[in-house]
Amino acid sequence: MLNKKNEDNPPDRKEDRWDSILDQDSEPVNVDELIEKIANKVVEIGMEAPAILALETARPLSFIGSQMGRAMIVPWFGVFGWDAMTKADIYMEVFEDRKNVEKLVRRIEELAGISDRS
Repeated sequence: MLNKKNEDNPPDRKEDRWDSILDQDSEPVNVDELIEKIANKVVEIGMEAPAILALETARPLSFIGSQMGRAMIVPWFGVFGWDAMTKADIYMEVFEDRKNVEKLVRRIEELAGISDRS
């Protein structure tokens, strides 16, 4: 008779780190709070013009850029800790949508007192 693995009782193991990051039941991200936080920081350090220029320039490629970032950049954030890697993934998920990039630009303009474009 062949030895069979006991499929009913798999061996105990520690929870894999990837299980937690890929968990679909994680708390949803509040996009508006994230945009507000970033906009406040940009205005606080006086980088409104460069930030708006960079965001407007990169907006058409935001989805492609976020996907490339997830594949190439996010894994390197693991060097700085699991939280940094998770946060980087959240930022990329939020800003892969062009509407969120536009919201961020508008909020930076509002906080900086830049007049609306006509």
